[in-house]
Amino acid sequence: MSDILLNDKQAYLAMYYFLAELQLRTHSDDLASFLGDLQINGFDNKPMDPAMWKDWLEAVQRVMG
Repeated sequence: MSDILLNDKQAYLAMYYFLAELQLRTHSDDLASFLGDLQINGFDNKPMDPAMWKDWLEAVQRVMG
């Protein structure tokens, strides 16, 4: 497998789509609710729950760190 380089926004969207597919397979209500918070809004292209973006950036820093 080759290395894939993504920026923080692309990586976030990849994670979102991965979880959305998992929710479709499992029909998890908890995961559906979580995805609602993660969903990108059309106003500022950030998650519906603003804290999610901050948490995401902290997670990226941990991985990159």
